[in-house]
Amino acid sequence: MVVNIVYCIIENVKKNGFYADIDSIQSHYLSLFTRGYKMRIGEVNGNNYKFFLQMLGVKDSTALDAIMGNGKEAPKTKTPEDFYQEDLRSGKVLDGMFVKEGDTSWHKIVPVSDDVRNKIIETVRNEFLESGNGIIKADKSKMPSVNKAYLKSLPANERLSAVWTLSQIQTEEERRIAAYVRKMDPTWDYGKKFDPNILIKSNFGTNSVDVKA
Repeated sequence: MVVNIVYCIIENVKKNGFYADIDSIQSHYLSLFTRGYKMRIGEVNGNNYKFFLQMLGVKDSTALDAIMGNGKEAPKTKTPEDFYQEDLRSGKVLDGMFVKEGDTSWHKIVPVSDDVRNKIIETVRNEFLESGNGIIKADKSKMPSVNKAYLKSLPANERLSAVWTLSQIQTEEERRIAAYVRKMDPTWDYGKKFDPNILIKSNFGTNSVDVKA
């Protein structure tokens, strides 16, 4: 059986041109066989793969090194908390903002300052108007800066519920404005241009009397 395997390997090597000295491969495999070395198909691991590469004359083992870990233990898979800790050290996120999977205990309304509430409402109104169609691009929004500035003023253990509260204020105002625009223009929907005067002349729909454009 081993002899057959040897010849199969040799023929494959001849075909692909991995090794110039075919006779040396045959001699080496057969010597292993006569010494009672037992080989099994597929028995290649991080500890012996370079032995087989050497016999096949493979000079560049970079790709296989990466797969095999170069004989070293494979790196552990990072958890969400690992990534969070990295972002925390780099300053990308604030302390106290990690959420464990399935944890919704922070989904609750808590008191926030009138100042940040007003800033959120003002930001929503301005960005809704500037968009012209109700679709606010996240990468262009100033909302993250407003939220982060406020969260920095709070203890770490209060930040998650605070950001939940701020998001509810933001969502409520966005829905209110959209509903007002649709009331004044029943044909409007997100993505469709609206007349900016609908919001400008009514102070974003807060006037007691609706003023049509």
